[in-house]
Amino acid sequence: MLEVFPKPWSDASSLSVWKGLKRSYTCNICNVTLNSIEQYHAHLKGSKHQTNLKNQ
Repeated sequence: MLEVFPKPWSDASSLSVWKGLKRSYTCNICNVTLNSIEQYHAHLKGSKHQTNLKNQ
């Protein structure tokens, strides 16, 4: 009998393992470093980043 095992990266619970692999995210426009992808996305939507982007 052939047993089929799911690929580790196809399991939704495994995604949290990959989530923390990159430790910092840098915005070169604002010259800031952020600790998570969530912070980075929030920064990109923020008013300071938007102002710096327009003034670039």
